[in-house]
Amino acid sequence: MSTILEHQYRRTLRWYPSSWRAQHEEAVIGTLLDVAEGENRSRPRLSEQLNLAVNGLLTRIGIFLPARVRDGVAAVALATGTAFATSFFVFLEWSPWTAADRVAELPLDPGFGPFVNPGVIVCALWALGFLFAVLGRYQITRVLMVMAILVAVAIPVVSHLPFAGWVGPSSTNLGFFELLGALSLVGTPPSRVRLGIGTGIAMAVLVAIYKHDGAFRPYYSGDHFFWWLMDTRINLDLLLVPTFLVAIGFGLAGRGTTAAVIAISTLPWAAAYLVVLAVTDPVQAIFCAAWLTAGLSVVSIAVLKRSGFEIVVRRRDDSR
Repeated sequence: MSTILEHQYRRTLRWYPSSWRAQHEEAVIGTLLDVAEGENRSRPRLSEQLNLAVNGLLTRIGIFLPARVRDGVAAVALATGTAFATSFFVFLEWSPWTAADRVAELPLDPGFGPFVNPGVIVCALWALGFLFAVLGRYQITRVLMVMAILVAVAIPVVSHLPFAGWVGPSSTNLGFFELLGALSLVGTPPSRVRLGIGTGIAMAVLVAIYKHDGAFRPYYSGDHFFWWLMDTRINLDLLLVPTFLVAIGFGLAGRGTTAAVIAISTLPWAAAYLVVLAVTDPVQAIFCAAWLTAGLSVVSIAVLKRSGFEIVVRRRDDSR
């Protein structure tokens, strides 16, 4: 029975890179088997397998992204997602000042209680995740972020069921939440104070954008309102280009961590914007995707050169 248990543990440890397994696998297997024997178990616990799988994936990511980069990306993603969820809830989910207009514009939408649609669940999970992160309980935050991602994936499916019929959230907003949630899982924010300050700044910027474009008017603007602003009023590509140039500058100046955090944190915005462009202007979407890919490649090369690492391609002896 211990042989079967050992095989199951070894199979789970395949989530880790081979270099890690060569150094640590035997010691970890021994510890896991001792714990299982002490608990009189013949099968791995599900929590053990999930923990090993998650940490194995993070170890693989860590080969290319150091812990400082991952922690910075996680902090920016959590701050951005929390601010976006809060503004999304206030202006697009709740917005009591547009209630009368919503009824006229969406007479067939059953709503979700007093809210427009079930996107409020995603917003609530983000708010709770941020709260526990500020309290230093980031393990709970991780669970809530996974739940937020799963809910965002499930909402479009449930919305097509006969009893639902919700109008939104749009796939762009849900995808944006999913990308930010995934990035929030890659590390741990290094400072709760800076996390709070960053979230406050992001929130202030988003509220200013909504207010500037009349979000407080008694007219419901729809679930696409924010990205419509980004596409027609603010022109997000004019913000993304300087952002990538700044990241390239940091990379060339030897600030690889800062450059990588900026570049990676920009990707959810770029992805959401490209989705909007693909619908309205496919040619411009292709052009923007090209320069985003080029910018990310330049940042990666600059960071790699300054990091002291090099990529070596060699043929294995057993290749044919």
